This record gives sequence, C-alpha cells and structure tokens, in this order.
Amino acid sequence: MTTQRRQVALAVWLASVAGFVDAIGYLVLHQLFVAHMTGNTNQLGQRLGRGELAAAVPVVAAVLAFVASITAFTLVLETAVRGRLRSPAAAAFVLEAGLVVVFMLVGAGALRGGVLPDRGPAFYVCLVSAIAAMGAQTAAVTKWGARSVRTTYISGMLTRLGQESALLIAGCRPGPSYVHDRLGLGTRREALGGAAAYLSLWLAFVGGGTLGAFALGRVELWSLVAPATALLAAAAFDWWRPVYA
Repeated sequence: MTTQRRQVALAVWLASVAGFVDAIGYLVLHQLFVAHMTGNTNQLGQRLGRGELAAAVPVVAAVLAFVASITAFTLVLETAVRGRLRSPAAAAFVLEAGLVVVFMLVGAGALRGGVLPDRGPAFYVCLVSAIAAMGAQTAAVTKWGARSVRTTYISGMLTRLGQESALLIAGCRPGPSYVHDRLGLGTRREALGGAAAYLSLWLAFVGGGTLGAFALGRVELWSLVAPATALLAAAAFDWWRPVYA
C-alpha cells in the first residue's frame, strides 16, 4: 500500500471516530457540536439575538476550547517533529483517546435522562474534553499527498468533493481554466481519486455518527470505549509505518 493510500485509509478510519464522538456529544451536551464550530457559531448568534446570555456561555466555551485545543496540539506536534519523534500523529491520537476516556468516565457518572445537566463542572469537563479530542485530530490529520484533509470538517470535504467532481465533468482543455488555474486541481484521473476519497470521508463520518447514536441508546457513554480503542489502533498503525509524520 502506498503512502497516499495509507493516508486515505487512516483518514477514513478517523472520520468514523469523529462522527461517532460528534454524534454522542451533540446528543448529551444539549445540541452542542464537538467537531463543527460553524454550527456552534450560528447557535451563538441565535442565542445572543434572543437575549439568552446564560445559554450563550457554553457555546462560547465550546468555540474557545476548540481554538485552544488546535493551538495546543499544533504546538505539541511541532515539538514532536523538532524532537524527531517517529510518529508525531501517533502521540496526538493517544492523547485524543485519553480525552475521549475522560469524557466517558466523567459523563457516565453525571448523565441524567440521556443528557448531561448543563450546569456544574461535569458538563464543562465533558464539553472541553470532547472538543479538545476533536481539536487533536484536526491538528494531526492535515494532508493526503498534496491535498488537504480535515476528518472533522465535513463542509470542507464536501466542498472538495464538489470541486473534484467539477473537474471530472469539465475535463482538461487548453487555455484558461478555473479548476486548474484558480483551484489548483490536477488531472481527471487525480480528480477521480480525490472525489472517491472525499466521498469515503463523508460516508465514514455518517457511519460513525449512526453507530454512535445507536450505541448511546444501548450502553450510554460507555459506548465511547469504541472510539477510544479505534484511536489507539490508529496510533499503533501510524507508529508502525508513519503516514502523518
């Protein structure tokens, strides 16, 4: 398997993890996303517009936690690369798994009627740990060959899917080209591979979300054992043969 194929395979695996954790987070954290800050930012505007200042506090905390986690984990990865660690991404995946476990352990004891009470330290510990886990993944997984990859940023992946599909339809013609000159897309063969990869990421995220919602209804937050284990497997895979070094 080539490096690019390993990158795609690992990214698809991690997208399913992100979908699983995001679905559970949304369901137990009062419709707050732990991976999608666009949705949270929109909710912030709605709550401020209705004068619900107290309800806006957890949304602000969610956005701040995401930015802070991206910053922190990017610095961790920078330090790991400068220290010539065999697989900086593997270290990030292990830390991400630890954050998912914190979410699970703290949340399992505080869950009431399928949701976490939106007051008190348990709610904010779970909120921050779940969002920081997604931030770790976002910081660690950034590339597939020359293409950008965001396993938690599905809007971006759907955008790329649409652009690659446009190249497949437009084809390669001499002269000025929007898809080549402005979007920097390659050949139709490359576009076919790109479209397949981005579609796979989307399907993996949907599949992870489906499994997360299903498992939550059966074993509550103990279902987070699954994504934590999957992250440790991803860390072992990348340590054995680094693809996000």
